[in-house]
Parts: sequence; C-alpha cells; structure tokens
Amino acid sequence: MTTINKILSIENVGKFKRYSAIGDVAFKKLNLIYGENGKGKTTLAEIFRSLKENSPNLINIKKSLTSLENPSVSLLTSAGRTTFNGQWTLHIPNIEIFDSLFVERNVHSGFSISSSQKQNLPRIVFGEKGGELLKEIKSLEEEEDSLKKEFSRKVDSLITKHQELFKITDVSQWEEYIKTGTIDETRTQILEKQKIQEALKSWKILNETKALDNLPSCNFDLSSFQEFMNKTIEGFSLEAERKVKEHIERHCALNSQWIETGLASIDNNICPFCGKSLEGNDLIELYKQYFNDTYKAFRQEVSDYEPQKAVNNDYQNSIKMIINKNIEIRNIWKEYIPFSESELALKFEELSLPLNEIFNTTNNLLNEKKANLFEQMSKKQEESLINITEKLLSISEIIENYNIQTKVFNDKILKYKETLKVSSVEDIETEIRKLRIKEICFQEKESIDQLRQIQNDKEMKTKKIKEKREELKIFSESIASLYAEDMNRFLSKCGTNFSIELGSPSFRGNNPSLNYGIKIDDVQIPLKADDIEVTPCLGNTLSEGDKTTLAFAFFLAKLNTDKQLSSKVIVIDDPISSLDNFRKEQTVAAIKKVSEEAEQTIIISHDFYFLNCFSSETDRKELEIACLGESSIIREFSLDEKTQSDQIKRLKKMQSYYDGTSSFDPADIARQIRPYLEGFLRRLFPDNFKKNQWLGDFINIIRMNTSHPLNKTFILEELSELNDFSKKFHHDSCEGCVTESVEDNTLKPFIKRTLDFNSFIFS
Repeated sequence: MTTINKILSIENVGKFKRYSAIGDVAFKKLNLIYGENGKGKTTLAEIFRSLKENSPNLINIKKSLTSLENPSVSLLTSAGRTTFNGQWTLHIPNIEIFDSLFVERNVHSGFSISSSQKQNLPRIVFGEKGGELLKEIKSLEEEEDSLKKEFSRKVDSLITKHQELFKITDVSQWEEYIKTGTIDETRTQILEKQKIQEALKSWKILNETKALDNLPSCNFDLSSFQEFMNKTIEGFSLEAERKVKEHIERHCALNSQWIETGLASIDNNICPFCGKSLEGNDLIELYKQYFNDTYKAFRQEVSDYEPQKAVNNDYQNSIKMIINKNIEIRNIWKEYIPFSESELALKFEELSLPLNEIFNTTNNLLNEKKANLFEQMSKKQEESLINITEKLLSISEIIENYNIQTKVFNDKILKYKETLKVSSVEDIETEIRKLRIKEICFQEKESIDQLRQIQNDKEMKTKKIKEKREELKIFSESIASLYAEDMNRFLSKCGTNFSIELGSPSFRGNNPSLNYGIKIDDVQIPLKADDIEVTPCLGNTLSEGDKTTLAFAFFLAKLNTDKQLSSKVIVIDDPISSLDNFRKEQTVAAIKKVSEEAEQTIIISHDFYFLNCFSSETDRKELEIACLGESSIIREFSLDEKTQSDQIKRLKKMQSYYDGTSSFDPADIARQIRPYLEGFLRRLFPDNFKKNQWLGDFINIIRMNTSHPLNKTFILEELSELNDFSKKFHHDSCEGCVTESVEDNTLKPFIKRTLDFNSFIFS
C-alpha cells in the first residue's frame, strides 16, 4: 500500500506560508514530529486527512489569511508524487488519523454525543467490511431516493398534464384501468355514459315518451276475392245473357236500365210502347230471364262488393301516420340508444306503391266482373290475381320486419329506462371520470410502463437495503462485542472506573447511527442530559483525561479489529491531552503495538518527553515543526538532545571539550563546573542542600557538620579549589563584571578533576 515518503512543500496553508524540504526530512516506518502549540501540528494533521479523504475543503479553509495565493501542497509517496492545487492529483485512502477532529466527528463533543457522531460511529466500529456494507446501504438508499424522486417527478408530470388523474400515485391502480378493453372501447363507453348523463337531465321527457306502434296488417282477403270473382248464378242462362247483350249492343239507344224499366211496364203481355201483343216473342222471354230477382240480387252483390277498402286511403293514412310518429319517437331516443341506419328506416312509399297497385288492380277486376256477371275469371284476370298475391306477400313481409324492429327498439327503450331508474347524475359522473382516467391510462401506457419499471426497481432496492441492513445487523452484533471488549481492555489498563457498551445500528432517518453506553461502577449513565448541571452524564461525570482515553480507545479498537492494519498509514496527533503519567505509559504501549503492525506510523505531539518514549524504536525519523521567519517549517530534530537533563548536557559538554571532539568557548566550559557539582551534590544529599544555595554554601554546610560523609579534608579542599576556579567565570552575570579568559592548558586539568570528582570522593 502507499506510504508517505516526504513532505516536499507546503505554501499558504495555515502557519506553513512558504515551506520547502531542506535536509534529511524523509519519512520512515515510525515518524516522531515535535511541535510547540501554534506552530502547525493541527494543520499538518488536516493535510493528511485531506489526502486520505480527497477533500479539498480541509486545506482550502486553512488558507493563510495574509496571502492572496491559493494553498498548495506537494508530497512524495511510495506511489509517486502527489500535489494539491485545488485538488489532489493522487489521494491515499489507506490513512487512519486520530486527532481532535476524529473525536469531534465520531465520539463526543466534550459534553455529549450528537446525532452526527452517532451516524459516524458505525464507520469507525465496523471496519472495512462494515464500511463496505454501510457504503452499499448508503449507495442503495441514494439510488432508492433517486428512483423515488424520478417516480414523483413523472407522476407530477402526468397529473399536471392530466388533471383527471386526481393525484392517483399508485401505479397498480393505473394498471387496473388498462387490464381490459381498448382505448376505442373506452371512448365508446364514455359516449354512452355521457348519453345517459344527458338522458338523466331529460328524464321527465324521456320517461313520458310512448313506445313505438306496430303497423297494422293488411286485411285484404285474397281467397274470398278470388272466390267472388269466379262466382255465378245457378240456372241462369248464359245464352239469354249473350243474346240480350247482343241486342242491346245492336241498338245503341238501349241500355239495361231502360229495358228493365220497360219490362216492368208490360201488362197482360201487351207492349207498353206499341200496344201489340207480345205473345210468342222470344226476346221478351229472354228479357224476363235476364232481369229476374236472382239476377238483380247478384248484380247488387257485385256492385256492393268492396274488398279494396282493405288497401284504400284510410288504411294507407294510418300506416303513414304510424311510420311518421315512430320516426319522431326514434329521433327522440337516437341520442341515447344506438341503432343502425337500416333500423326503422321504412319509407311510406315502400308500402303505398304496392297497396295502390293492389287497389287499382282490384277495382279493375271488379269492374270487369260487373260487366260480365256470369263469367268466371279469365286467364288474364288470374295473372292479375297472382300479381296481387305477390304484392300482398311483400307488404306482409315489410310490415312484419318493421314490427320486429319496433319491438326490438321498444325493448331497448324499456331497458334504457330501467337503467336510468337505478342511476343518478353523481354516479354517472363518477363512472365517466373513471372511464376518462382509463382513456388517459391507455394514452399514457408507455409512461405507466416506465413508472411500473421504476417502482419495481425501487422495490428491489428497498428489498436489497433490508437484506443489507440485516446483514450489517448480524455482522455488527458480532463485531460490536469484540470492539467493546478491546476498548474495555484498554480502558481497564488505563485504570478508568468506567466501561463501554456498544448497541446495534439504528436505521431511523437517512443515515444509520450507533449508540454507545457508559457504565461507571456498573451504573449506566446517559451520554446527554437536558440539564447538565443536575443530571449525571458523559459531560459532567467523566474527566477530560477520561474523555481523551475514551476517544483513543475507540481509535485503538478500530485499528486492532482492522484486518488491513498492516497496509495502513497511522497518523496520531497529541493523544495524551489531560492524561496522567500512568495513562501516558499505557497509551505509549498501545501505540508501540500498533506501529509494529502498521505499514507506517506518524506521531505528532507538543510533548517531546512523550515522543522520546519511542526513541528506542529502530527505523524511526525525528522531525520538528518550527518557525523560520513568518513561516512554519519541518526540519530534522533530536529528541535525545531535547529531553536530556541540564546535568547530562553539562557532563557531555565538558566531556566533549576534554576529548577534543567538539569545540567550545573555554569560558563557557569553565562555567559548567560549579552548576555541575551543585547538581551532583544535590542528587547525593537532597535533604542537605536547598535550591537557592550555591557551591560555596554547600562547602560551609559540610564544614559545619562534622558527621557529614563529605566532611573530609581532601574532599573539602578539592571542592574549594574547583569552586574558587569556576566562580570567576560567573561574573558575567553581574552587570559591569568582566569575564576572565582561560587557556586550554589551564582549563583542562580542572575539567578532568570535575569529571573525576565522583570517583574521587568514593576512592
């Protein structure tokens, strides 16, 4: 994995206004960076965090206030050079950082734990696998939310486009509308319902509208007419009729009425016109036979016979009236009842023409009968009768078909009226609205199919989220116990009187969160209190040292449960704030263990004694954040030199001078003799010599105390000579005094005697 090899440059970032690497400042496996407060330790930690998270804002907000230039950073890593100029050219995700921001983000805010900290904790506790699960859940939730928004947008678009949808947002309801039928059938149904709607408004008129009438049948008795046309008088002499007719035809002035009147005037067989006897006159006999009572009666019967009345104007007028009336009724209902153009489309002429033809033919035949009373039907007359038969059959068929249509139409009217009786305007309006929605759904089928697909995708995401949450819950329950166990082990080592309990993740709200509980002496205390001055809670129960230890316990547990620790870069910024020496020791031990496993460790602190605890580690680099002019810099640093006591420094200084390994001002070396001896004697006899007493005072105290172990002549003489020599070189501390010069050949013997004083007094 990638490690940090060197910080090449930092410009205009916090205290680092113009820093470029000088000297050997290359990083190693363990890196100890010392810096006093306000020099840029926090800025350095933020640069590492920005490098991990690829977050430009963490650096941009640190822009130097006095510079107009943008921040820039250049680092050398094991993967190559990476630079920041608004963005990182390469970021390193395998960095784990403990600093104040880690605490604020993930653990507590000093007095309580916030919802954002609860939401960040799962990423800390559940490690890489849990992090991947959380990342998957978050990604799925974002996709689910995106699908929800897309669904809402499309629904709103449809509703805006079609107000008739009335805020129906359930796709399944829309799909129900288009499960049956077609858009054309739906539109037809809409028209039908609209007709019913109009019909309900005109209900009174429609309800009072009478049914259609049937056409009366034609009552022409063809059989009787045929029989009548063939009727004659039994016993009547056709010969007499022939001769009488011939006689009448020969005498044009004669007619049957005149002859019949004259015949009635014969008295005693004497002619009423000439007075002659008519005895033996055959013609008179023929007249008498022709004009007898039977003949008269038959002739009257023929004259009175009127079968054509069955097809006369009265009959035809009644048909015409019914047809016209039915047309009016049909026109009233045609807006509400569907019918074909052929229904009830009978024209009066279709009946009047054959009826008139029957009427005329019948009259002609009757006239012929009257003229030939005793003759039966001729062949021609029989043909006319056949024509009448055909016309009657046609008329009967027309009337029958018409009356069938009338019945069908009347049934429709009756059924429609029944429909209107059980319907209301409101019900029909509701049905029309549903049909309109159905019509729209057919029109927008493609959009509805898209919505169904979006909804199916969202449901799949929801199902997947549920599965992943359950997977995370099972995983978290197993890892949380290990995590809490690791934390409590460290807390116990640090001698805290509290322990921690981790709960299961909660998925309320947009982000999963994790609660933890604090127990003090097995008593659960809340993490937050409404009244912090009254109610015990994290903020008022734990000391600052406890809170620091708690936060670091979270970080350590994260590392200890991280199976990828060997490939991580660990950055730790001042983990010992408010810790006593014992907890510092435990913290140092824990960090040493982590640094052994990690790929690289960077420890930043203002406490060089804390950093010096790691000085025995091999493959380490010691650096310092210091000020050079207006800018902070990073330079080489020696913890050993920084942490040595003044006594050791004096001893090493004199030894180096005496050995000739270093060059020093001889007067400065001479000034080391007296304070070195004072320190040496104080350590031997801490109860004998006070801080405000000098070496001359020590000598007097020893002389005055005859029982003192150093009250020996050779020791007192040696101390006095060393004191007398060295005190001359401390006059520069007095205003106006002049420091004496000294040569090496004079100084070195006294330095040798000082270095050997320890063995001298015990020889």
